[in-house]
Amino acid sequence: MPGILAEPADYFSIGPVAVSGTKPSTRAPIGVAGVRKLREEAGPGPILVAAGGITLESARAVLAAGASTVAVSAAIFRAADPAEVLRRWLTVLE
Repeated sequence: MPGILAEPADYFSIGPVAVSGTKPSTRAPIGVAGVRKLREEAGPGPILVAAGGITLESARAVLAAGASTVAVSAAIFRAADPAEVLRRWLTVLE
């Protein structure tokens, strides 16, 4: 396993998955295909936390591609009613 995935670690934060308004980056987003590739390279053991530009609409695809979980902030906390948006996320991703 080349690069960082060769290091002993229990989890990796990967991304940005998409363009993010919270943490602008000069790096190109990895997309769902990048999440899938990193899961293949990491194997089933490490937890992959996907972050950056994830929306409720894209979260299922990111999880299906191999992310263990998603990290979101703007998608919830910039909403007019963050509590309601969080409830929607929990219902949809249940």
